[in-house]
Amino acid sequence: MMTVAIRMEPGARSPLSAIRRIAVSLEPEAAPDRFLTLDSLVASSLGGRRFPMFFLAPFSLTALLLSAVGVFGVLSLSVRQRVREIGVRIALGAQSRDVVALVLGRAARLAAAGTVAGLAASVVAARAMRSLLFGVGPDDPATIAGAAGLVLAVALVASLLPVWRAVRIDPMTALREE
Repeated sequence: MMTVAIRMEPGARSPLSAIRRIAVSLEPEAAPDRFLTLDSLVASSLGGRRFPMFFLAPFSLTALLLSAVGVFGVLSLSVRQRVREIGVRIALGAQSRDVVALVLGRAARLAAAGTVAGLAASVVAARAMRSLLFGVGPDDPATIAGAAGLVLAVALVASLLPVWRAVRIDPMTALREE
C-alpha cells in the first residue's frame, strides 16, 4: 500500500491527473488505481458519523419547537387564570414592569427547571452516543452552555405574547369578569 501526500495552496487546481500519469510512467505495474484528495478521504471517514446526525437534527428542532409551544401554553394559561389578580395589581398601582417581572419570573422558573432536567438527561444521552460525537466531548462546557442558552432564549421568546397580554389587561374589565 502506498500513500502520497501533496501539499497544495487553497483553491489550486487538482493535480490528480498529472500525478496519475507520472505514477503510471514510473511503474506501470504498481501504479495506484485510486487517487483521493484529503477532503474526500476525511468526508468518507466521517460519513458514518454524519448520517445519524443528519436524522437527529430534525428531531432536535422538533423538541425545541415543542418546548417553546409548551412554555407558551403554560404561560398563556397562567395569565388567563390570573387575570383578576393581575387586574387588582394594576388597579393598586403596579407598573407594566411589575407585571412583566411577574410573568417572566414564572417563565424563568419553568425554563430553569426544564433546562436543568434537560441537561441531566443530555449528559446521560451524550455518554451513550459518544461514538457519534466528533470534535466535541459529551461534557463539553461550551456546547452545554450553548444548548442551555438556546433553550432559555426560546423560552423567553415563547413568553413574549403572554407577557404582552398580561400588560394589556384592563383592571376594570378584569374585576367585572367574576
